[in-house]
Amino acid sequence: MGIGPTPEQVENWSAMFTVPDVWAPLVAEVMHREGLGSLESLEAGLPGSNAVFIVNGSLVVKLFWPRFEEDQAREVEAHRLVAERPGIPAPRVLTAGRIEDDLTWRYIVSERLPGLSLGEVRDQVPRADMLRIAAEFGDIARAIHTIPVPEPPSPLARGRDQWDEWVHQAVITAPARHATDLASVPRMRDELPGFLASVELTASGNALRVLHCDLTADHLLIEEREGRWRIAGLIDWGDAEVGRVDYEWVALHPDCFARDHDLTREFFRAYGCPLDGEAARRATAYCFLHRFATMGWVLAAANGAGPDVGIDDLVERLWGPVWR
Repeated sequence: MGIGPTPEQVENWSAMFTVPDVWAPLVAEVMHREGLGSLESLEAGLPGSNAVFIVNGSLVVKLFWPRFEEDQAREVEAHRLVAERPGIPAPRVLTAGRIEDDLTWRYIVSERLPGLSLGEVRDQVPRADMLRIAAEFGDIARAIHTIPVPEPPSPLARGRDQWDEWVHQAVITAPARHATDLASVPRMRDELPGFLASVELTASGNALRVLHCDLTADHLLIEEREGRWRIAGLIDWGDAEVGRVDYEWVALHPDCFARDHDLTREFFRAYGCPLDGEAARRATAYCFLHRFATMGWVLAAANGAGPDVGIDDLVERLWGPVWR
């Protein structure tokens, strides 16, 4: 009998990947193999795609869903690149490996950063502090996007031809991917192919950047220090990619800043590249193309889009107050 979850349990991933008792034997084995001491306490992290646990209050063990096995190499590489850049508050990776059980379990062990996720404490943070956090986050994003794009054999290596091929395939499949989400907005559904064809999404003439790709409120850690809330860390680099920078904004405004246009505007001011109309159209297009995106939350962010709402209306509702 294995020490980790069984293949049958993994088929019901959403019901068990945050249950400490299911994972305690496997986490204990990781600790033993890596010489990190015994398992004394185990607390589930915020739900995401993989199983993440806070161990003994000071370590974070991330166990990758077997379907996302390639994410481990991507995340380890992202942390290596980030560690070489000042000003990016990512956790330090201590070790990574895999355990062959009934399934192959890949893992990363990192230090636990202080603070709580922005999503947990947003309502407690004064407005002035939120604006300061938005600006600080803009500085951090700029630092991420100045990291040189790695060359092969890096798992993050991606050239312009590869990006353009991904865009081409994503544009083709987007109408079918979002057919259910767009059923209630037929005008938007009908406009989607033409809209995607009208926006410049390829890498032609534009530099590709290293991207975090999941700038959500769950992944931005903040803490109160000396009476002010500040950023304490940016976590979960498993979705890191190389691509056009507009792809990065899909989660930022609707999720991290909860559609607060003032915060997003302050972010871009600090980032040093104010959002304009064309960038807003590209960011909206990437909502339809994003690796994990469904349009349900974007439509909700558009304040209850009705059947006659088109994509230009969506762009305006999502981004208009940011750049006008």
